[in-house]
Amino acid sequence: MQFVTNHLGHFALATGLHDALALGAIERHGARIVSLSSTAHMRSGIDFDDLHFERRRYDPQIAYAQSKTANSLFAVEATRLWDSDGIVANAVNPGGVATGLQRNFTTQQRESLDAAEAAGVFTYKTVEQGAATTLVAAVAPQFAHTGGHYLDDAQEAYTVSNDADLAQHPHGVKQWASTPPPHSASGPSRPTSFTPNPASGGASLSRSAPTFLCSERSRTATAWLQIDCRVSPGRVRAVACPLSLSRRVLR
Repeated sequence: MQFVTNHLGHFALATGLHDALALGAIERHGARIVSLSSTAHMRSGIDFDDLHFERRRYDPQIAYAQSKTANSLFAVEATRLWDSDGIVANAVNPGGVATGLQRNFTTQQRESLDAAEAAGVFTYKTVEQGAATTLVAAVAPQFAHTGGHYLDDAQEAYTVSNDADLAQHPHGVKQWASTPPPHSASGPSRPTSFTPNPASGGASLSRSAPTFLCSERSRTATAWLQIDCRVSPGRVRAVACPLSLSRRVLR
């Protein structure tokens, strides 16, 4: 549910708006997407082999971290595939902002957050301060025609290795959230997307925009995560491929 709520819904929205963004890019010399990630991405890459925690104990913080990594990778891949349409995407870390997101935290989770704040890992921001980096990605001239960046504190973050300590690099971005592995030669160079299909009451595939969500090296092969909307309205599924690894990962 975290992955769907925090990532797939936003991905579907961005993909659905592709044609409008491309048209706007022609009229206004460019269009931008801002993908809201988090420093929490440093806690975990995406485990394509167990996205639903079916073979491991569910950890809400790791689940959240996976979704935030996906948010960042989406910015990288959307830019790669949509740049020719005049569309760029950048990911941002708004920083620690006290919101309703923490309302269901357990005592242990709250204590962990307090300890991280006390250790200087982060400092709570006001809502206005938290929105600042998003606004930089959305309107700053230097990001008008370049994407695939991860911004922190209103500037591009530095890249750290996947084993880097969060406490030592709270303003960094890990490689798993910024550098997808090379794509499989057997995969499509420009995957399809979907547009509303009133006749079917659902959605149909279109060549107007790619469905590429993100890529991550799994233990067995390069996994591509895509949304497939060729199902009844209200149901969204994702398929991990290439064809040699085709399997449903969201049910």
